[in-house]
Amino acid sequence: MPLRLHVVCKGFVAEIHGVDLSVAPDHRTAGALRDAARSYAVMVLRDQDIDYESFLRFAGMFGTAGRCDDISNLHEDGSIRVPTSLESRQAAGNALWHTDMPMLVAPPLAAMLLAQEIPATGGETQFADLAAALGALAPDMRRRLAKTNAVHELETIRRRMGLTDPGEIRGEYPPAEHPVVCLDPFSGRLSMLFGAHTSYFTGMSPEESSAMLDQLLRHSTQEEFVYTHRWRRYDLLMWNNRRVLHRVLPYGVATDRRRLWRAEVVGGRRPRRWPQSMRELFARF
Repeated sequence: MPLRLHVVCKGFVAEIHGVDLSVAPDHRTAGALRDAARSYAVMVLRDQDIDYESFLRFAGMFGTAGRCDDISNLHEDGSIRVPTSLESRQAAGNALWHTDMPMLVAPPLAAMLLAQEIPATGGETQFADLAAALGALAPDMRRRLAKTNAVHELETIRRRMGLTDPGEIRGEYPPAEHPVVCLDPFSGRLSMLFGAHTSYFTGMSPEESSAMLDQLLRHSTQEEFVYTHRWRRYDLLMWNNRRVLHRVLPYGVATDRRRLWRAEVVGGRRPRRWPQSMRELFARF
């Protein structure tokens, strides 16, 4: 059966049908999936009851696959963690609008989740299209952001989750500085890079940085830029980590089991500015 594409949000989200990832995709199917990833920042593939090896093989179609991890509210023995545990409190950061690992010199290009167990209610994942949000900003704001960098730290998101003990927030990674307006490596479109890990914007006071982050978050997470995914078991979602913010919505974290596998396409190059003149940059909108 040939691959079929159903557009959910124009230029942003597409469902892919006719693909069984339990077997290695042929050359034609793999090429069609890569083409879809260049056109859509979020791809949804339903009914993918596959093993770790197949999941990582899919990730490897788009670059170098990272490791596969569990994203869950469960202990290794399968019991539900108490919400007051350190692991639960750290995982609470998934409820904040964020990109994955922006404190790396080269953040992941893409990330993906495969649903194994889902709660009866809640636990949806939302995605916000930062390329569309950038295009909707006033030209003066785009011009300002195009000249600005942001510094991202693990400690920052942990403080925003309410962790205050130095032993709980001490980061395993040094901070990283990236341009706010950068190129989406899949499509070549201009997008933005910021979120709950963002400590401050260069050239701004702490107060100005905080106000700027709040303004960008409010603008970029308006309904017109957001897709909400309501999970079914064995849904596989892949998203462009250099183009979208995401977050999980509340669910019964103390009572309902939620477990997803996560893989990523590791970053090659660090985020890059648009290399041409400002006039050429803004002609793209």
